[in-house]
Amino acid sequence: MNPNQPLPQKKANQHNMQVADKLHGLVNTLQHANNGFKHIAERCQNRKTQTVVFGLATETFQVYKELASQMQVLKCKDSINHVLYNDCKTDIVNEQQAPKIDDTDKVLDECTQIEKNLITEFRKLLNDSLISGDLRKLLQAQLNSFLYSFVKLKMLRNYQSKTIDYGIIF
Repeated sequence: MNPNQPLPQKKANQHNMQVADKLHGLVNTLQHANNGFKHIAERCQNRKTQTVVFGLATETFQVYKELASQMQVLKCKDSINHVLYNDCKTDIVNEQQAPKIDDTDKVLDECTQIEKNLITEFRKLLNDSLISGDLRKLLQAQLNSFLYSFVKLKMLRNYQSKTIDYGIIF
């Protein structure tokens, strides 16, 4: 900071740095969630479940990039030191392997743990008095989007356990 800056400008910069530091925890959680969803989806045996989990990985990556950009703006930096690249596979390379069994329950349990971590981090930020205005609205919208995605995964589980496979993909 420039010692010649007026006092309100210094306080604004300090506030922005504090908000960016708070966002850092959520950005790290999103990075771990993205990696977790990709790992789960790549070994998922049910095609429909795999598609939904890859969708979660993609959504997590998008939110990660948005919040990483917010951190960049708040810290007044040109670039972020660590950048996560989304290398999700959208097509299965070798589908004619051993017969597949439905592992949706196991996948749902693993995704639920990631879901809990994400919700905890989002709520921690939303309950913080430093976060205000447009950033709060953005975080709330992103949390709502995640909650909807997790409901879709749980609905898929219920759908698959009660019906015959008619080739419907969500």
